[in-house]
Amino acid sequence: MMLFMSLCKPWNTTQCSHNLHNNKLFLNFRIVDSGQHVLKRSDVQLKAPIHNPEKLICIGMNYVDHCLEQNVPLPTEPILFSKFNNAITDPGAPIIYPDETQVCFILISYY
Repeated sequence: MMLFMSLCKPWNTTQCSHNLHNNKLFLNFRIVDSGQHVLKRSDVQLKAPIHNPEKLICIGMNYVDHCLEQNVPLPTEPILFSKFNNAITDPGAPIIYPDETQVCFILISYY
């Protein structure tokens, strides 16, 4: 919502053809601008945007830069793949690997 607010401001209610004061979005902007109902980031725990979907379908190679980095041709059709729903974690939460997983960390240095 903050990004949308920055795109919409400054608004001029006198030039609008309809009454923005009755518009819920405008009222939300006014509430946020008042600072009375704004929480500090340190007081909020972010959660995953979805919690337990039946299917988790992903689209791969959807960024040109990603394809170029991997030295693969740009796909002509979307590349779909699935993941198990336990792949969803909250932002900043630790990633829990099964015991049989071998984790390999590679340090890449860019000059």
